[in-house]
This record gives sequence, structure tokens and C-alpha cells, in this order.
Amino acid sequence: MKASAAVTIYAPIDQVFDFIANIENNDQWINGVTEPAWTSVSVMETGATFQSMYTYGGKTHEIAYEITALETPRLMATRSTSGPFPFDSEVSLESMDDKTRITNTLNAKATNWGLGLWFTLFGVMIRPFMARQLQRELMLVKTLLENPEDATRS
Repeated sequence: MKASAAVTIYAPIDQVFDFIANIENNDQWINGVTEPAWTSVSVMETGATFQSMYTYGGKTHEIAYEITALETPRLMATRSTSGPFPFDSEVSLESMDDKTRITNTLNAKATNWGLGLWFTLFGVMIRPFMARQLQRELMLVKTLLENPEDATRS
């Protein structure tokens, strides 16, 4: 099940990419994420790995990730390699003069036929929820980069 959101940030593409691609910032803008840390020796390249804790529905899980594509400063794609559900994520950026258009796409995958059926039956209701969550997260990135003093007050 795929959902995405986009926002325009009044900051140069390099600044936005540097913030997004530094996985140690994930707990500042991704809802439910804590303790993000690199697990591979090499970082910021395709194949690099990292982990975080993720709390959802009152339960906390450890999730491992792998960077599947990295094109500085335009694209960072990751996939979960362990955790409660498999997913792929892609953040793409487009430079627009003095601002950056950022799009975040999440593709949650079914792990069995029951979950696949559930996604099919209820996806029409779940997808908008996922998109709203992605939008809230991108709006937080926008605030953090455009008005960091406002982000520290909230």
C-alpha cells in the first residue's frame, strides 16, 4: 500500500538533502522514531545500514534499514530489513530556485495473504491516513529548516 506527500521548503536543495539524509535526524521529524543510529561502517552510500526504535500503537519495535538508492542531493531510498512490517521509502527533492520541493513516498508491504486482504479491503481508508502522517512529517522538516526557533518551542 503506497502513500506520498509533498511540500515546498524555502531552503536550498543541499541543505534539505543534508538534513533528510542524515539518519541521525530521523527522530526530529519522523513520528514514532527514536534512537536512530548507523550500523554499518560506511554511511551515506547505497548499501549502508542503520536502525532505530519505532513506537506505534503502544508497542516499540527495533527496525533495521538499508539505503537502496542515494543520488545526492536528489534522492534517498531505503527499505526496512527487519521490524513489524516491511516497507520501502523514497524521499525525492527538486530544486526550485531558492526553494526545494520534497516528496516522501512510503510503500508498506503485506507479509501474508491476510494482511494483503486487509490492505485491499481497508486500503482506501488507510492510505489517506498514511498520506496525512507523511505530510505532517514533511511540514515538521519545513519548520525545522525555515524556522528552527519555532520547532524548539513546540
